[in-house]
Amino acid sequence: MKKPVIKKEYIKPFICGCISTIVVLIILFLLYKLAIRIEDRQRIKNNNNNEINNNSVNINGIDYEYNELDSGKKCDEFNDIMYVHPMRNFFIKNNGDIYLLDTKKFSDTNQNCRLLSKDIKAKQVIDNYYIIGSDNKHYYIDYNNESKTLKQTNEKIDKELLNDDIKIAVTYEYNSDYESKKAYREYIVLKNDGKLYKYHYKGYYNESNYDFAYKLENQELLLETDGEYVKQFHISDVPEECFIITDKNIYTQTLINKECKDFNDIKCEYKYEKDELLNKYTNYNILNIRKYPGEYNIETYDKSISYTKKTNSMS
Repeated sequence: MKKPVIKKEYIKPFICGCISTIVVLIILFLLYKLAIRIEDRQRIKNNNNNEINNNSVNINGIDYEYNELDSGKKCDEFNDIMYVHPMRNFFIKNNGDIYLLDTKKFSDTNQNCRLLSKDIKAKQVIDNYYIIGSDNKHYYIDYNNESKTLKQTNEKIDKELLNDDIKIAVTYEYNSDYESKKAYREYIVLKNDGKLYKYHYKGYYNESNYDFAYKLENQELLLETDGEYVKQFHISDVPEECFIITDKNIYTQTLINKECKDFNDIKCEYKYEKDELLNKYTNYNILNIRKYPGEYNIETYDKSISYTKKTNSMS
């Protein structure tokens, strides 16, 4: 039986057809890659001109090195937060549940948090220490016993801070110089309507009965926002560690008179401004934010995130 013979006149068209098919496939592949590239560019453009990669981010023309580290901690209930203690040893949810936090796991939950009480719900926190229950009793967490329980206290708390419209009140500044009549106390107060205030109390000493008391003199709105609701804040005398988180933005302190760094008789003045780099974390459950020149450190419960400005980046 004779083997089939392919005539020479058919070979050339066959080869040309294969080459044409390959060329078409290459063109289609290149068009696909181009479409992906255009889509990526459009997505970047739509994302407020912020280009985010694995290890770098560009915010308004400034390049930052980006690093993220898992904490290894686990707490499924760390969400919908009303309050987190500065020492990270307990937190309160918006439904009033009080949870203990620890670097070690609890045996009954196998996580780093545990519900402190099934019966007591919190409605207010005063001075990072006193928890006002929905039963209007005053509590504190007793860390001196292994079980870490809630105990009732009769400590006197200013009645102005116990108003039902106040959610959190934290001492900001104070002076206990009673003799020179310069005593005062200032609180940062978050109300249930989501507005943040500074309360100024003046100290009064009654020599007849050797009693001392504070009287509310004025209250000042700390942050002017257009319909925004303050969810969380940390305000102290360290500007780099101050932040205010609303339902729409994160605000940090910005120095407005840089000459104060050169002269010891000029007081540094700051104002709260929106921070574009941090705004993507508005819906995160933040523990802490530290902002230094060219550097950000963000701490959530399960991650540590840092941004460091590249040395060759424009300022």
